[in-house]
Amino acid sequence: MIEIIPKTPPKKSTQKGLLISISIVLLLIALAGLFILKNIAQQTKEELNNLEATFQEIKSEEKSLEKEVLTFRKKLNNFSLLLKDHLIASKIFPVLEEVAHPEIQFKTLDLRPREKKVVISGITDEFINLAEQLLILKNREETKNVKLNKVGISQEKVEFEIEISFPPELFKF
Repeated sequence: MIEIIPKTPPKKSTQKGLLISISIVLLLIALAGLFILKNIAQQTKEELNNLEATFQEIKSEEKSLEKEVLTFRKKLNNFSLLLKDHLIASKIFPVLEEVAHPEIQFKTLDLRPREKKVVISGITDEFINLAEQLLILKNREETKNVKLNKVGISQEKVEFEIEISFPPELFKF
């Protein structure tokens, strides 16, 4: 049958169009999200590679610093061993300066730090000055032992040699 009466064309379903439009928008959003995530992943990967390279540089620098520190530590240990055995003889001079009798002249001083002693030779006008000097030395805390090695008269002067022992603490660093 031929239809003579025109019929209104069937209306397109707005629901179908709406669904297609929403699907297209969601597809575009998904594609944009995929592109953005791929871009972020690439940037993160590059940043991770840069951080790993920096980490390797720092690690190699740390190793070199560690070697340097160990070298200094070894040197310090060696130095501390040297200092432990080092004797300071200069501490004796202030003691000798304090105990020196004004009427005595010291001619020579033989310093023997390993033996912790000093041998002093000198001259004075009278034996009493020498006796006073020996007494002063024996009464000092800093002296351990005082020994008169030689005594003699030369050109109206009293010549002598005194050996003074000191405690080991006086020589310690």
